[in-house]
Amino acid sequence: MTLYQVTAFTLNHNGPVRNLCLITAGALRYEERVVHNSTCKFGYEVSEFGGGRVHLRCLHNNKYLVRQTGTDWITATANEPVEDTNRPDCTLFRVNAMSFNTMRWTHVGTNTLVAIAAPSDTGYSYYLTIRSNNTSQLLCQPIDVERIIKLPKIVVFKDNTSKYCQVQSNDYLSFGGDDRHRKQTWFETFPVSNGDVRFRSVQNGKFMRRNNSGWIVADSNDTTSNNRDTLFHIARLNDKSIALVNQGNNRFCERFGDDFQFRAGIDTGVREAQLEIEEPIIERSIDVEYRLQDARIYDSKPRSWLSQTAFNDTKDRDLETQLAITYTESHTSSFHVTTGVETNFTAKANAKAGIPIIARVKAELEFSTTLGVDTTLEKVNQNTESYEFRTNVIIPPGKKRKARIMALEAKCDVPFSYVQTEVLANGEIIRTNLEDGVFRGMNGFEFHVQVYDPDEPTKIIFDEPVVTRYLPDIVAGQGKNISEESTDER
Repeated sequence: MTLYQVTAFTLNHNGPVRNLCLITAGALRYEERVVHNSTCKFGYEVSEFGGGRVHLRCLHNNKYLVRQTGTDWITATANEPVEDTNRPDCTLFRVNAMSFNTMRWTHVGTNTLVAIAAPSDTGYSYYLTIRSNNTSQLLCQPIDVERIIKLPKIVVFKDNTSKYCQVQSNDYLSFGGDDRHRKQTWFETFPVSNGDVRFRSVQNGKFMRRNNSGWIVADSNDTTSNNRDTLFHIARLNDKSIALVNQGNNRFCERFGDDFQFRAGIDTGVREAQLEIEEPIIERSIDVEYRLQDARIYDSKPRSWLSQTAFNDTKDRDLETQLAITYTESHTSSFHVTTGVETNFTAKANAKAGIPIIARVKAELEFSTTLGVDTTLEKVNQNTESYEFRTNVIIPPGKKRKARIMALEAKCDVPFSYVQTEVLANGEIIRTNLEDGVFRGMNGFEFHVQVYDPDEPTKIIFDEPVVTRYLPDIVAGQGKNISEESTDER
């Protein structure tokens, strides 16, 4: 795999430490965090100079990796990419492929290999540096996080005959369940740092493992991830189906035998290995807290609307008239969270409070309480309003006047953290703190009207902001209460 084959990745180190993560104030440190964690996700932008040079961006805070001022440490603190290699805040790195899936990095501004080092006061906490001595060269494996499936917290497995996997009294697993709302069919997921998953039966509180005969049983009390027989890789087979690959023998798990029990004993994802993921959830709510300090405004482009041309055909007197322009203001919005597999749980989401918008005056984010949405997650919502702007002008004899409205339109990504509250079918409530939400929006800003002579278009008669009643009641606050209600009619 090369870096250019992925859109989002983690940087996994081959040594005694794991994934590079954002901690606080832009500092980057290698920790045992799961690849799904948004603090471990990075993206890249190819330099206009080419030659394997890229800008690396932390996707959690939307900041670029840069040499920290006055030090040799690399942090995620730059607001914009810097191509000038003579500047101390140059954000260019060069990718050096060492093998198919291993690479090292060079800081272009100093032409120094990126390494890892532990500051004297941090013990075994490893950070990125371009220090040339007392360091360990960084050899990392970029992991394509878009290909690693993130499962819900509580899952139910359904096979290709529509039977559910359940725990038997002897701890063996079999596909004989007809009701996903029974606890025998529920499994709690525990992802590990590389994206593999451990499963614990909600019924008996024990972890799934492969026994010596290859059968999958829920009888392990081992709470670590050291036993590979308790680790499962999630393989995507199609949009709705996955398969479990046991890491102890690297075999697919399949329904097998007259008792329809689960075993890890086949090399391919045959029909008997295909699983659909469902959730025993009857209600879900999400309480959102936007991280405005980590927001990103980008892809700004100009827009303009023109009026008809007015002409004063008299020779000796001014003409007072009106110029009218019809223009539109649009706003799109959508809420996104990390989901790795489609489940058969259909939910409705409602954003009942404010959402971020780009302010009309300049490219800063504010909140609108008038643009609440009633939407499903991932759905793009659009609100468009048309307006007519009129302005009085005085045209000298023999002259022309024309008006135009100028504006900018840009996109914004606003990360959000949220508390997810889920109500299980038995009434149990699970609350989870998550950080993987992203609000995506697009709207116009910096609207202003210009009146000019069309025969001399660079000569602006006047230029004033446009005042409309669109997007009123801008408040500084936080959006709250995205709720979901199950359509399951059991």
